[in-house]
Amino acid sequence: MSNESAAIMFSDVSGSSRLFKEVGDAEARAIISKVVSMMMNKTQAQNGTVIKTIGDEVMASFPTAQAALNAATDIQKDIDTRYYGAPLTIRIGFHFGPIIEEAGDVYGEAVNDAADLVKIAKGGQIITSEQTRQALPPESQDKLEVFDKIRLKGGKKTAVIYIAEWEDDQESNATMFMAAVNTEIAAAIEARSLQIEYEDQNITLSKNDVPFTIGRGADVDLTINCNMASRSHCTIDYRRGKFVLVDKSTNGTYLAADGREPLYLRREETPLMSTGTISFSPEIDEPGPHRMRYIC
Repeated sequence: MSNESAAIMFSDVSGSSRLFKEVGDAEARAIISKVVSMMMNKTQAQNGTVIKTIGDEVMASFPTAQAALNAATDIQKDIDTRYYGAPLTIRIGFHFGPIIEEAGDVYGEAVNDAADLVKIAKGGQIITSEQTRQALPPESQDKLEVFDKIRLKGGKKTAVIYIAEWEDDQESNATMFMAAVNTEIAAAIEARSLQIEYEDQNITLSKNDVPFTIGRGADVDLTINCNMASRSHCTIDYRRGKFVLVDKSTNGTYLAADGREPLYLRREETPLMSTGTISFSPEIDEPGPHRMRYIC
């Protein structure tokens, strides 16, 4: 067993399930086999090691973040210019960090983060992390653009993730434009706030103030005076640029965005949009200590 740092990359064929339905098992298996072989070859050409194949997905390790980025770029360019008998795309996620290597397999946080990143990627995308960006040389860092802010599985804080530009120069202008749009969106997301008005209290929440708990008990962030409310009735969280209301109560929570029909949530959740009313009893239209207003 050895401990070291490496770049872990998952490359996954997108659209394979549909392919099996459209052309049948035998032909689909042959096509996927060719694509997986290509991904393995591109991996090995960049000094990478194929750890395992899982159906139509390849898991690999690389000694450097640059080698992983090179392999990811080569894979995307190949699938973009060659036709394997079906219009397939590949989604890729990779992360550089400490790993544990044992009996030909690898474990650790880098593996878990790379597995999360490939799930975020869509066909034709390469997604990576801030930690990986820092492990790349400056000229490669310039090819990464802010994609989103998320909380990786098991992480305590939100983290910036990046999308890698891999298209040829002819296509890069569109990519740069979209990257600029994504950067603006990320800045707007960063600045968002939620305002809560309850009785004589006016509370403003940012993404750093969540989870924010509401209920009848004394150990919550906002105590409400309603007998129908549970001691820890609901929580306001922040996910992927939106404030989310999460019901945890016995009797449920009522939510009505202005101009829309009320929703009833019981052990469910929904994003908070625009302005509206949150109520802890069915009398959502009647004023009283059972309801509050929100603005986001």
